Amino acid sequence: QAKKTQAKKTQAKKTQAKKTQAKGRASGVALSTSPCADPYGLGVVLKVLSEDELARAIALALSQQYTAAYRIASGLSVEDSPTPGVAAETIIQQRLRTTDNNGVESKGVRYHRDGLLFQLIAWVASYYDAAPSDVVRRPHLISASKGIDAGIVHLEDGVELASVSICEDKATDNPRDTIRDEVWPEFVKAEEGERDDELRTFAIDAFIQRNRLSEGEAERAAGAIIWSKRRRYRVRITVATGHKNPPRRGDLFKGFEEVARGDKSRRRGETLYLKNLRPWMDSFAGQVVAHLRAL
Repeated sequence: QAKKTQAKKTQAKKTQAKKTQAKGRASGVALSTSPCADPYGLGVVLKVLSEDELARAIALALSQQYTAAYRIASGLSVEDSPTPGVAAETIIQQRLRTTDNNGVESKGVRYHRDGLLFQLIAWVASYYDAAPSDVVRRPHLISASKGIDAGIVHLEDGVELASVSICEDKATDNPRDTIRDEVWPEFVKAEEGERDDELRTFAIDAFIQRNRLSEGEAERAAGAIIWSKRRRYRVRITVATGHKNPPRRGDLFKGFEEVARGDKSRRRGETLYLKNLRPWMDSFAGQVVAHLRAL
């Protein structure tokens, strides 16, 4: 009886998700994504629907149970139970602390934690409107790592590479300054080819995963790609009240059309409204910690 009840709940969630997608939105139990007007590219608004479900998904992602993480956040059933014996305290100490090595509260360490949590939130959101043939890169969990924050490989007909979305994810109190001074320079580097080695790695992994190519075949296929015609860009950033709604929301992305010229489909700006970013992250991190300890 319990299994039948759970099956009905799962089917109801899938039905609601389909209705939402038909309206141009994509929704799970943790987050929703909605298109919005944007003069510089494709605008998308993220919204947290359930902090508890999202925190549970992020806890699973931090313990590298990625499939369970995005399925739970999307309201889908999980075939296997979460892996027992997760070293929760180690993860908490390494990824979610706010103190420096001397045990002193550090704004820099706290901001690194917030940045990692937002990258994982954005990673979950990537699945909500992904095509069946898209390959969403697994997140990297080292907060100080360099390179592309996240990537999505878009395959055409499930076989040929159509494009790769290069994502920059920023949890910040100053979204316009961050986009102009930190994100645009990274996208310019990518447009000039400085990130093509990373894109090639993305493509190789996608070819092996989806096309079942051998490593050698995947490497040769990726090596033949002309990247200048394949790059897309996504900015995913937190905003407060001042940039929540148009037209000021759109003003955040001014200059995007100069950084990545061409069709609007190459440029996507995503915003997550959090009225008080740092207190929200403190509270949310506490929920993630609780879920980690419960795994």
